[in-house]
Amino acid sequence: MTVVPSSFRDPSGRLFWHEGKLYRTVTEQYIETYRAVRDSGLFEKLTADHRVVPFRERPAEEFPGLPGQAALILEPDLLPFISYPYEWSFGQLKDAALLTLDLHMAGLKKNFLLKDASAYNVQFCRGKPIFIDHLSFDRCDRYPVWPAYGQFCRHFLAPLVLMAKVDPGLNQLLKLHIDGIPLPLARKMVPTRRLLTLGLMIHFSSHARSQEKYADKGEIVKTVRTLSPRQMMNIALSLRETVSALDWQPAGTQWSEYYDGTNYSDQAMADKIRLMTDFIGAIPRPAMVWDFGGNTGVMSRAIRTSAGQIICFDLDPAAVETNYRLTKKNREDNILPLVMDFNNPSPGVGFASEERLSLGSRGRADLGMALALVHHMAISNNLPLAYLARYFASLCRYLIIEFVPREDSQVQRLLLSREDIFSQYTEDHFIEAFRDGFEICRREKIADSKRTLFLMKAN
Repeated sequence: MTVVPSSFRDPSGRLFWHEGKLYRTVTEQYIETYRAVRDSGLFEKLTADHRVVPFRERPAEEFPGLPGQAALILEPDLLPFISYPYEWSFGQLKDAALLTLDLHMAGLKKNFLLKDASAYNVQFCRGKPIFIDHLSFDRCDRYPVWPAYGQFCRHFLAPLVLMAKVDPGLNQLLKLHIDGIPLPLARKMVPTRRLLTLGLMIHFSSHARSQEKYADKGEIVKTVRTLSPRQMMNIALSLRETVSALDWQPAGTQWSEYYDGTNYSDQAMADKIRLMTDFIGAIPRPAMVWDFGGNTGVMSRAIRTSAGQIICFDLDPAAVETNYRLTKKNREDNILPLVMDFNNPSPGVGFASEERLSLGSRGRADLGMALALVHHMAISNNLPLAYLARYFASLCRYLIIEFVPREDSQVQRLLLSREDIFSQYTEDHFIEAFRDGFEICRREKIADSKRTLFLMKAN
């Protein structure tokens, strides 16, 4: 039995692993509220609509030695992959925000509310956001105002405004501010001329000024009056309208338009896809694929029927946003686009660096794909091939990897702006470096190109 570190702050219950399954305790403190929410039919409706993760109840007596006072155990369905808000594109964070508000409003109709509005309570499954914290609902009559209003603004509104109005990569600030981006900080970063809508003036600008004012004076703001569920609903509707109006169009970055300027011929692209499909057919069907540097998901889509879940990483928020919009348009429920820079992958953050897991701590892929990636990491970022080999071996059991030689026009383009100090960047040295961590199973030249595709198995 292993307690999940990310749940230690919640007095209503703790997450723990037991015999390969995930469970959540419901404490004596929360059990009455939980039963009221359950008996209202709210969980049944929200799980049927695929907005809340389905779960089953288990008696606490089945789990002796549980931490805390457990009155009941919940067994939620397992999700294939855990991601975090600083790994999401603009559209993903916006959809997660709208889901959170919709759940809060669904609760208000039955005299419940969301006492927590953390972005970490949302994950992505089958192409859509889904809520995972069944203990976040509480009775309205316990609160004079919506207690999660400030948290919603820090976790969702502030990063969305920064992404839409300043730069789409600014949700990376959530790595530094684990309970959301402070509104006074976010407000200082956005020009006033970009905030001239009623919703942003109320929930972003005025809210930020209020926080700054009372923080400076060290005063405690007391509730003037108690809000009814209808008044809380009006606030939620206003927030929903404000979030819905935020927009950002992904275009113009180097990587979001990568395939428009690639040196691949149609023949080379077709042969690369043929080889990838052939390679995947030669190994056990991968339930989990990580596409390292997957751009807009072209190669993920090429193999999506041969795999289970595909996590398509890229460092460019515009490429990831384009990919996410495609998954929604095409209803591709087994591709999850995420923002990830493999020169600086997501670390463990939070208390003891354990509340949010590093990428390598979230499991291991059955198959990794590193296509047209290694030359960028080795040349643009001076990463030794042996380091890359060791890291990839820790992340996946099989690896399809493309070697792009020095003679390729893409490598020549990288070398234009820097001294060529990469004497060991050769295919022979690449093979030597990767043999420390992998067995090379297949090696094939890609037709009409100078590139080579490898299938490797981690030692």
